[in-house]
Amino acid sequence: MDYCFNECLIDPFVTHNVFHKYSFECYPNILHTGEMNSISDWHTLSQAWPYVCKKPEVELAFKQRPEDFKVRESMPFTPIGEGEHWWLYIKKTRCHTADVAKALARFVGVSYRDVAYSGLKDYFAETWQWFSVFQPSGKQIEWTEFDLAGAEVLEVCKHNKKLRRRTHCHNAFEISLNYQGIAQNSQLRGSLENKLELIKVQGVPNYFGQQRFGRNMSNLDNATAFFQKPGRASKRLNDRQAMWVSAARAWLFNTVLAERVKDKSWNKLRLHEPCNLNTTQSYFVSSIEDDLETRLANGDIHPTAPMWGVLSSRDHDLFNHAKDCLEIELEYLSGFKELRHGLEGLNLPYKRRTTRCIPSSVRWHFEENSLLLRFELLPGQYATSVLRELTSVS
Repeated sequence: MDYCFNECLIDPFVTHNVFHKYSFECYPNILHTGEMNSISDWHTLSQAWPYVCKKPEVELAFKQRPEDFKVRESMPFTPIGEGEHWWLYIKKTRCHTADVAKALARFVGVSYRDVAYSGLKDYFAETWQWFSVFQPSGKQIEWTEFDLAGAEVLEVCKHNKKLRRRTHCHNAFEISLNYQGIAQNSQLRGSLENKLELIKVQGVPNYFGQQRFGRNMSNLDNATAFFQKPGRASKRLNDRQAMWVSAARAWLFNTVLAERVKDKSWNKLRLHEPCNLNTTQSYFVSSIEDDLETRLANGDIHPTAPMWGVLSSRDHDLFNHAKDCLEIELEYLSGFKELRHGLEGLNLPYKRRTTRCIPSSVRWHFEENSLLLRFELLPGQYATSVLRELTSVS
């Protein structure tokens, strides 16, 4: 993408141009220099990502026990009961999703590539999710003998297709946030309930959670080192490399989103910007004829930010009317050329991701020392992005 830059921004829903100067004062000077040489640099920038309201002042205890964070994965259909793929509904506690998949492959005696899951789930948590195992021979398997500490097979059935990533329709969360005497603290309760009511209506910025970047932001350091290696584009990515690359894309997305939170446009649509169709990965360029305000208010469409990669010919044509928005985003990312060029060098397809996350079925109640919170999110959205508006999370 070679663009000429304009220092302007088209106001949402306005047919004539109103311009705003870029502003980067919320970020440290390293963003301007492009010198990202240490973990502390990544950490410093991530701590500057703005909040919708002010940063929470009271810290609620989070994930003190695995049972404080529960996630249940839901599928949009039921396996048909026959086929070459075993589908297993598994509860795991303090287990990595990939470790469960590897254990299943060993148990059945198949390649790791023959085991699939819809999405990664948290390690320090109680989670319920589906796995599939390709086993075409028709051999019967005693799944009651599957033995992995922290994993329990709850349901087994057959299906005619392999489980694909992002097949599930939503994740249901049950989360305990702990604070001594919270039930009797009327001021804190009032503040939290006001924020929760606001979240129900407008959602939260759809940040990738800090866990995407690894312990001490190590995935970003590894991504930078990986992009510098010759011949990387000709090789299939292994799981670790894919995680590093995913972290680089997530970082660029969060950087653009942070600027939109700062200028209060994260939940508004700029005219002629690419927008997302709800519950899909499809996007189109908004126009004045699209009744943007109504569709945006109804949650039918959402603003987007880039998942960096190489534009397809279709996107080149589509974005012909969105150059102003893309130029602004490219300027936001001017300090991260190495990440951008690294992703382009892998020929990853350019995509868009919604800038807002609107949890559904939001419910809560207070116990003596806890706020018990329930909500549902679409695949790829982070509970920690919801929680960060309420309390400090990592």
